[in-house]
Amino acid sequence: MAILQKLARMEKVGIKQVWQFEASDFTPWLAENLSLLSEVIDLSIEQVKTEAPVGKYYLDILARDSESGKYVVIENQYGDTNHDHLGKLLTYAAGYDACAAIWVAESFTDEHRKALDLLNHRTGEDTQFFGLEVELLKIGDSHPAVNFNLVSGPPADGTAIIVPPTDEQLKNRQFQEMFLEKLRSRLTHRRWKISNNPYRIIEYASQEIPVDGIQYTAFWHTDGTPYLEILINNTKDGDWNTKRFEHLENDRRDIEELLVEDKVEEEVVWNAKWGTRGSRIAIRRGGDVYQEQEKWDEYQNWMLRKYEKFKHVFETRLVELWIDGQERTL
Repeated sequence: MAILQKLARMEKVGIKQVWQFEASDFTPWLAENLSLLSEVIDLSIEQVKTEAPVGKYYLDILARDSESGKYVVIENQYGDTNHDHLGKLLTYAAGYDACAAIWVAESFTDEHRKALDLLNHRTGEDTQFFGLEVELLKIGDSHPAVNFNLVSGPPADGTAIIVPPTDEQLKNRQFQEMFLEKLRSRLTHRRWKISNNPYRIIEYASQEIPVDGIQYTAFWHTDGTPYLEILINNTKDGDWNTKRFEHLENDRRDIEELLVEDKVEEEVVWNAKWGTRGSRIAIRRGGDVYQEQEKWDEYQNWMLRKYEKFKHVFETRLVELWIDGQERTL
């Protein structure tokens, strides 16, 4: 009978016991040991530089794929993954047109793992996304050893998964294309911009107001409700937004009387604070774009009429704030 030997227990060591600071300790070490990452992701990478600039931001590690010569971006963090570092990873990948983006963290939330999975499914071989959890392990009194666990990576065959559009997305696209054709044929002097939010918003900026920050939007809500709105959103001056909104709100009664055609079907909504987007005044009507396709002409003609009314009602009140090209102080 074999004699059973006493086995040592493997223990996890806090990462800060070896690298106290992420930026000054862990990042330089990782940059010098990229071969450890290469073994896990099956991609031969070599360091280019640390703290590589992307506009006004700085990437933790810029590397290169040894075979293709294309850039690889690496972003690392202590603790759980967060939205901030996901945004950084995407920004740096775009900045260097990277063939691979690697996110190293102590722990990945399920939401961020799924985000990387989705990116891999949609991008295919052009850009690969990797999520790696880093840990330190030791046995008894041994020195700690580093271990990288792959929690997300590209599909094994390198192909993208084509996700068919939903019925709602198809209707969004059809409604949008139909409405855009009407806008271009009836209001040829305007410049149009399509938002990616997603397929629901068609935006166009005011040309008559001699300052950035006034924008009109025709859209249909997630519940199918048609809207038209004016956004007062000068991103450089929040106080400017507030004063312009108050200037219009002082005339609220007259404005609503001019805008509303059907007091049963229509409602004007005033939002002095609209998220991070300044102020908003909108009009909505009853209806459902998704369930009432036979009324698309009616809804789109309504939005066109309201746009013309918005132009008259709001711009006459805002243009009067300028005298000889200078804005009057409120």
